[in-house]
Amino acid sequence: MDRIMILTNTLPHESNISIIYKGDVAVVVARDNQERLLFKVTTTAAVAMQLQAKWLVV
Repeated sequence: MDRIMILTNTLPHESNISIIYKGDVAVVVARDNQERLLFKVTTTAAVAMQLQAKWLVV
């Protein structure tokens, strides 16, 4: 299980997740309700695949 899936599957619903990207590089930043900050540097393609698996992307 990669870090993006861990972030989206384990954080409470009230968590904030931001995705910052430029070109092929993306940084996923998440802050949970206990103010812990988690981040992962990845590719935009990997982020897109994870988002499509969880939500309808139009």
